[in-house]
Amino acid sequence: MAGVTYGLLEVLFGLLLVLAAVGRGRIPSPWLDVLKGVSHADVGAFTARWLLVTTRGLQKGTKFLIGLGLMIDGGVRAGLCVGVMRRSRVAIALAAVFFVATAIGGVVVAGANPPLIRLVTLAANVILAFVVGVEAYRLRPRRLRVYRSQ
Repeated sequence: MAGVTYGLLEVLFGLLLVLAAVGRGRIPSPWLDVLKGVSHADVGAFTARWLLVTTRGLQKGTKFLIGLGLMIDGGVRAGLCVGVMRRSRVAIALAAVFFVATAIGGVVVAGANPPLIRLVTLAANVILAFVVGVEAYRLRPRRLRVYRSQ
């Protein structure tokens, strides 16, 4: 449930950035400060981190692309978590790949001696990957046993 909530919050924040970029007026700088803070602290926030680096220097286009990226990333996270909760084999397989890759990338981003907030987000990513992996193992297709009668 926490994964779904986090994903939906990411979608909402991305939607706010997209609407602010499309509409008139300035985008509040505290919004980007929050995004920079979260992408720095959350070791699994690869999309936000990559978009912040690649769109540096752009003004409204930056906010639009970052918002769109957050909406997609949050939607994928929330959708995969819902699929796992509904025990969909396809969603569980995709979630296992996605969350295990995120956890492995998070270990790399966290480094050898991470600050406490990075350690907490790393633990959350690893726990989520573990839970999805256990669910994938539990729902794996079982082979049929054929018994020969004598």
